[in-house]
Amino acid sequence: MKASNIDIYTKSGFPYGLAPENFVRQMALGLKSNEQNVKVVICKGQPTNSRQNDTNIPSSFLFFKSTSKNEITKALELFGFFFMIPFSILKRKITNKTNIIILYGIDYFYLIFPIWVLTRTLNIKLIRIATDIYHKKTVASVWWKWPKWYFYKLQSNWFDTKLDGIVCVSSYLYNHYLEQKAEIKKLIIIPHFIDLESFATTHQTENNSINTRIGFCGTALLANGIIELIDATLRIVKNNKDFELLMIGEIPENLKDQIEKMILNHESHFVFVGRKTNNEIPSLLNSCDILINPRRSGVFAEAGFPTKLGEYFATSKPIVATAVGDLKHYFDNGNQLILVNPDSSEAIVEGITLLLKDPMQAKIIGKNGFNWAKENLDYKNNAKKLITFLDQ
Repeated sequence: MKASNIDIYTKSGFPYGLAPENFVRQMALGLKSNEQNVKVVICKGQPTNSRQNDTNIPSSFLFFKSTSKNEITKALELFGFFFMIPFSILKRKITNKTNIIILYGIDYFYLIFPIWVLTRTLNIKLIRIATDIYHKKTVASVWWKWPKWYFYKLQSNWFDTKLDGIVCVSSYLYNHYLEQKAEIKKLIIIPHFIDLESFATTHQTENNSINTRIGFCGTALLANGIIELIDATLRIVKNNKDFELLMIGEIPENLKDQIEKMILNHESHFVFVGRKTNNEIPSLLNSCDILINPRRSGVFAEAGFPTKLGEYFATSKPIVATAVGDLKHYFDNGNQLILVNPDSSEAIVEGITLLLKDPMQAKIIGKNGFNWAKENLDYKNNAKKLITFLDQ
């Protein structure tokens, strides 16, 4: 396999953090394991605790190292982006003979156009990872940010098709770019890059506190179905006192009061451990009997691929997931996981109950899910697919 010199420019952190950071980390490790020369350039300041790099993949900050805390430093960071990216690309081309650049989390035309001009001049392939379709309020929360929305639409609806390639995490995004007249040879679907070995059951933490534990990993957002999940848990504990929900991830301030009121007098059935590191998550997930992905319906669910699902599969635990996005196309209900209707706590209860009633079938479903992930999500295998795509 021919070795390329690949630079990944990301506005997420590296190598640790939440879902975006994990994606970049595993993609870079997968490319490196396939004998590619990889460097990560971090284009946005990050929290101090996310900077430790134990991957043996070189990384550097484009401008600020720390998170911008006010509008002045944010403006300086944006200015630094324009000023430093051309210098960085030119320097890497001269010193490292970089021939491929991958963009992650860089979504706006005014940021990508100057990069495109320079890569064309220097004969460097430019690839972008497309992870979602954003709402206007997500991009422009206040009126004076409206220009960002138009630059975002200009990029996703037109200029992405001018790049050398687009890696889509879902068939929804793939079809979106086909509608924008993108060439098929410029498109590929890669849902995720998951290190299955890191979730091996040798990391399992015994659950001594209660008989049955279900688990959720991710930020407790409304879009992630967190209210439906809590309501489903409350419905189950009415008839099953030996039951609890383990929640791994941050809870937004605007939801804390609502959640506290919901679980009042039932706190013993809920375990909130907050945000955990990559090294801690496998053992926590492996301590669960069933894992839950309760994402609500909507464009957010259709366009993206849930990061947590790949990590769930890696544990070989049975999974209950709402039938949204590509999950409807990839999986047969009752084979690799239990699919239930979205936006319904009753449906989540039915899915969990089905697995509890048949432990042997639950075990088979968990194993089938692992085998599917090994074929479709393994970071080394998907890196090979990406390299083949880049070589076209």
